[in-house]
Amino acid sequence: SAEAARAAGFQQVRVPGSGGIAALLAALAADPAAPRRLLHLAARERTPVDVPAGLHLSIVETYRTALLPLTPAAADLLARGAIGVALLYSARTAAQLAAEVDRLRIARRLLAVAALSPEVAAAAGPGWRGTRSSAGCCSCSSSAC
Repeated sequence: SAEAARAAGFQQVRVPGSGGIAALLAALAADPAAPRRLLHLAARERTPVDVPAGLHLSIVETYRTALLPLTPAAADLLARGAIGVALLYSARTAAQLAAEVDRLRIARRLLAVAALSPEVAAAAGPGWRGTRSSAGCCSCSSSAC
C-alpha cells in the first residue's frame, strides 16, 4: 500500500510500525516537520484511536470485512498441517482464525502465524507453532514463518 501511494505521487507516506496507528500518530504529533492533516483509509470495522492535539485525521472507510467460518476444504488443509503460515492483517481476523481453529478442534501447533503488528499477533492468542509480527518478534520453529 505504501509503495502504491508513493507511485501515485504521494510524497509523504508513513506506515504504522510496531505500535500501530496510535504510535504513528504520536510520532507525527511530536515531529514539527510532519504534516498535520492526515488521511486514514480504513475498514468500517476498526479499533478506535485517539488523535493527538494538533493533528486532524480524516477517516475514509474504503472497505468492510465479514467474518466467515472456515470452509471444509480450508479446515481439512489446516487439520492435516498442509498450510504452514496464516497471514493476519487485523486483530479481528486474528481472533476469528483462533476461534475457528478452536471450534473445529484443530491443534494450533500445526500452524504458524505472521501478523501485521504485535497487536494483531496478540489477538490470535498463544499456542501456534510460531508467531512473527512486523515488529520482528519471532518465535517460529519453522523456516516457513
